[in-house]
Amino acid sequence: MTGSRRIGIKIINWFTKSKVKNISDTQSGFRAYSRKVIETLLPIEMGRGVSTEILIKASQNNLSIREVPIRIFYNVKSQSTLNPLIHGLDVVFSTVKHLSIRHPLLFYGIPGVILLVTALISGLMLIHLFNATRYFSLPLATITIGFGIAGILLCSTALIIWILVSLIMELKSR
Repeated sequence: MTGSRRIGIKIINWFTKSKVKNISDTQSGFRAYSRKVIETLLPIEMGRGVSTEILIKASQNNLSIREVPIRIFYNVKSQSTLNPLIHGLDVVFSTVKHLSIRHPLLFYGIPGVILLVTALISGLMLIHLFNATRYFSLPLATITIGFGIAGILLCSTALIIWILVSLIMELKSR
């Protein structure tokens, strides 16, 4: 295995292990699935992230995941035609997408609240500075407005995704 692939797999494993425990290689394409798994999980990912999507969904559905060691030998001539950086980013973004859908209030809401608090503090500093010196700080105003807009967008996104996921889960349980 090339050094860049080894590093890439470690990074992808690190992202995935927040949701899937006890798996040493989340990118192994050598997998076997029971009939129950195939009927329960319906992967939607089109790219290379499907392997982590399956692991995350299996973990969420409390399905048994067991790892069996295998040996792999890479033929230098048959290297992947996909750029390793693009492959890695595809898998990482897919994993982040699934985690953000599963926990939107944490994933989007916490950063949104942090940005809103930062905007509030910088806005108060801007008002205090202006009252004390009659100087209007354009950089401080830009930070206030930019962080405020970004915070509102993230908090709104968190609520919308949370509501949609809740509705979908409710419809699935019927």
